[in-house]
Amino acid sequence: MGFPNDNDEYVLDTDASDNTIGCVLSQIQEGRERVIAYASRSMNKSEKNYCVTDKELLSVRYFMEYFRQYLLGRKFTVRTDHQALVWLFKMKEPKGRIARWIEILSAYDFEIQYRPGNKHGNADALSRCENPKDCNCGDLDNMEDLKCGPCRKCRKRFDDSQPEVMRSVCTRSKSKNNDGCKWADLCGLSIEQLHQMQSLEIENGILYKVYYHKDGLGVQRQLLAPKQIRKGVVSQNHDSLLSGHLGYKRTWQKTKSKFYWFEMQEDVKLHVSMCHICAISKPPSKSPRATLGQMLVGAPLDRICIDILGPLPLTPRGNRHVLVVMDYFTKWVEIYPIRDQSAQTCADRIIDFVCRFGCPLTIHSDQGRSFESEIFKDMCKVFDMKKTRSSPRNPKCNGMVERFNKTLLSMIRTFLNDEEENWDLNLDCLAAAYRSTPSESTSLTPNLLMLGREVRSPVEILYGIADATVKKNDSEGEYGIKLRETLERAHMIARKFTEKKSEYHKYRYDQRSQLNNYQVGDQVLYLHEEKKAGVCSKLQPLYHGPYVVEQKINDLVFKIMMNPQGSAKIVHHDKLKPYKGSKEVKWIKNMIKKLKK
Repeated sequence: MGFPNDNDEYVLDTDASDNTIGCVLSQIQEGRERVIAYASRSMNKSEKNYCVTDKELLSVRYFMEYFRQYLLGRKFTVRTDHQALVWLFKMKEPKGRIARWIEILSAYDFEIQYRPGNKHGNADALSRCENPKDCNCGDLDNMEDLKCGPCRKCRKRFDDSQPEVMRSVCTRSKSKNNDGCKWADLCGLSIEQLHQMQSLEIENGILYKVYYHKDGLGVQRQLLAPKQIRKGVVSQNHDSLLSGHLGYKRTWQKTKSKFYWFEMQEDVKLHVSMCHICAISKPPSKSPRATLGQMLVGAPLDRICIDILGPLPLTPRGNRHVLVVMDYFTKWVEIYPIRDQSAQTCADRIIDFVCRFGCPLTIHSDQGRSFESEIFKDMCKVFDMKKTRSSPRNPKCNGMVERFNKTLLSMIRTFLNDEEENWDLNLDCLAAAYRSTPSESTSLTPNLLMLGREVRSPVEILYGIADATVKKNDSEGEYGIKLRETLERAHMIARKFTEKKSEYHKYRYDQRSQLNNYQVGDQVLYLHEEKKAGVCSKLQPLYHGPYVVEQKINDLVFKIMMNPQGSAKIVHHDKLKPYKGSKEVKWIKNMIKKLKK
């Protein structure tokens, strides 16, 4: 038999009979195959029922794990006299037990070779031993470090396979009378975990872990860091000026180049996730994206949305802005050029709309000053209209009119003819063009849904293809009945298509959602979007905070408390980010206690 080394290649010969599996571990040393270890065991009751191929694969899996302290991390060869195993590892879609075993073996770097039975006598003899003198490892968990609990035989085999320095370290750690350093306790490692390391060195009373780079860059030593210094090590590799608050992967790579301890990667990840500076300065790995909200309507003027477009170049008529009013159900749009965006001006235009089409049930807008003024609120009370608003800096909540604004600007650019000061001319014609075009969400034109008929266009009159709206034989009553039937049928079609389109858009949007389920009392950061004169916004922190969630209005909108004086703000989900930093704010602690009571 030979003594194992780290340079030569291992060979694992396995075989299985009806009741027993056997194996010989060898190593090619100086051109000669020398035995390192023999092993065999009996099959348990369930294993004896396996087919021949499963028994052969069981032998490969079991002994590869049994000798993993030799094989893991090294390239080696597995030899078997069962030719089916050669193609078994090439299966594209293995299933059941075979798939699970192949997944376990995927951690090893090996090549499987077929060897005829007359040349496979070494493993074959071990697999036919009637009474193998072995412990009952096969009945226990094969993923344990020492498979049988450990029994004395496995412990001795494991200990004897380690270098002298490792055995001396473990002896010191287990000594009761030694007043020196207890390595296992300091490093947070069990004796078995120390055994699993490839190599250990002691220099000047300090314990190092030594490993070889796979890419051939040589040997590297890592200090086995005691618990007392780990926090400082991670802090220096992340928080210091020469570390630059890099992400956890780079911080971990930098730390592990010089240090080692059990679960070091998790400690580094936890430290970086709790860093206050990183929390306010870096975007989340996945941007928060709430599911798409829906504001369904079922009839004309159930809800209208309004928005102001501008400022645009001043026209000779004194106009600089555009007030857009749009009906959610019919997509009917009115475009008003206005001189300013004061509350009085906007209220006057809304009154014009109400006088022509009637009072809507709800008016929806953003949080512009003109729409939040007392004048506008008084107008809504007079006409018994409910006022709703989007959350701050969240144009998606008023998406229909925001999208129309882009269409309107495109139409204005098309008809300007390099006369920017005349952009307010022909706005009525542009609105008429939009109203006579079928909407994608309803499949019908706004004219038909609002008026019950299509409006005659100049091209129809020019070529004489316009139909008469009222037939000569129809009475006024008959026309009214037909008009009502037309409207009812059009509205039914619009509801059907609107519902389908709404579900489709929600499905597509929600596929990329990243929803954080905030609750009252959670600490959050608020996205910094305000620009200040004289301050470079690109160099400012991305988030403000931490703040605390005071109220959950719905899954998309939250009320957060900004300071101990009680100042609060309504914000959308996508403007928030969970706070996991280490900064402790006294008033937030007190507020969380009150909220959770």
